[in-house]
Amino acid sequence: MNYTKVFISGGNGFIGRKLAQYFKDRGVQVCGVDLMPCDEFNIVSGNLSEPASFSHLIKDCDLVIHTAAIVSNALSYKQTWQANVGWTKNLLDAAVHAGTVMRFIHISSTAVYGSDWQTAISEDAPLLPDGRAYNDSKMMSEHLSLSYHASKKLNVTIIRPGDVYGPGSKPWIAYPLQEIAKGTFMVPQGMFGPVYIDDLVKGIYLSAMSEQASGEIFNLSGPEQVTNQTYFNYLAQAQGQKHVKVVNLKLALKLTGFIEWCYHLVGKTTDINPSTMRMLSRKSAAYSNEKAERLLGYKPEFSLQHGMQSALQWAFEQGLCKAAPEQPAVKVN
Repeated sequence: MNYTKVFISGGNGFIGRKLAQYFKDRGVQVCGVDLMPCDEFNIVSGNLSEPASFSHLIKDCDLVIHTAAIVSNALSYKQTWQANVGWTKNLLDAAVHAGTVMRFIHISSTAVYGSDWQTAISEDAPLLPDGRAYNDSKMMSEHLSLSYHASKKLNVTIIRPGDVYGPGSKPWIAYPLQEIAKGTFMVPQGMFGPVYIDDLVKGIYLSAMSEQASGEIFNLSGPEQVTNQTYFNYLAQAQGQKHVKVVNLKLALKLTGFIEWCYHLVGKTTDINPSTMRMLSRKSAAYSNEKAERLLGYKPEFSLQHGMQSALQWAFEQGLCKAAPEQPAVKVN
C-alpha cells in the first residue's frame, strides 16, 4: 500500500499530531481537520458535525485516519454518541464521496471490551454494551465503520489502542497530575494497559501499509499490563507524593459520586466520577498484540519506565509537576 496524501481527523490532537509528523517524515502529504488549526500539517479549523468545513480536503486523499472523538466520561450519553458515532458517519460519507480513498482507519478503543475480562483479551472477544457513554459509542462507531466495509463502500481497518500515554497526553498524564496536586485524585483497584504514543503511531502506520489489514480489527497495546497503582505512582511521585490513593471500587464510587455532584452544583463537569472509576476497575488489561504482531509485524518498543521518563520530562517542562524524572530510560529488549 502506497499513499500520496492522508487526511487525519483530530489532526492537531495528541494522537493526530504524532501521526501527521510520522507520515510527513515518510514523504506523505498531510491534511486534516481539528477544532484548532495547525498550519504545519495543513490542519484546518472545522467541525466534523459540519462536513462542509472539511470535505473539500478529502477529495484527493487516498488514506483517511479518524482519531477525533470525545474521550471524556464527563459528558452525557447523547453528547458522546453524537460525537463518536455522528462524526464517524459524516467522515465515512465524505470518504465515500471523495472516490479516491484506498483505506479508512478508524481509531476505536480497548474500552469496548468493558471491565469484566479476567484473562488475555483478543480481538474476537464478544462485546457487551454496558450503558457507559464512551464504551458504547466506540462500539457503535466500530459497527458503523465495518458496515461500510461489508457493503464495499470503503476499505476499513479498526484499531483498538490501549491506554495511550506520552508527552502531550491529557487523559493519562496532564489531567491526573493536576488532580493529584489538588488532592482529589484516586483510583480503584484494577489493571491498566499502557501503550506509549510512539508505539501506537507506528502500529497505525503498519496497519495502513498492510493489505492484510483490510477489514480487520487490531489491538495495539504496550509490552504488558500493570496495576493502576504501578502506573499512577509515577505521577504521584512526580508531584512529591509517595503513592497514589487506591481504594476499593465501592468506596471509589461513593467518593467520586460526591465529587461529581459538587462540580454539578457550580455548573461544571469532572472526569473524577463513577464512570471513570468503573472503567479503571478492570480485572484485566492484557490486550493481546498477537494478531498485530503476526499480520503487521507490530512489537511495542517502550517499557513503561522508558515512556514515563519522556512523558514526565514533558510535564515538568510544561509546569504540570514538581519534579523531573530521575530514572534512566530503559527500552524493551
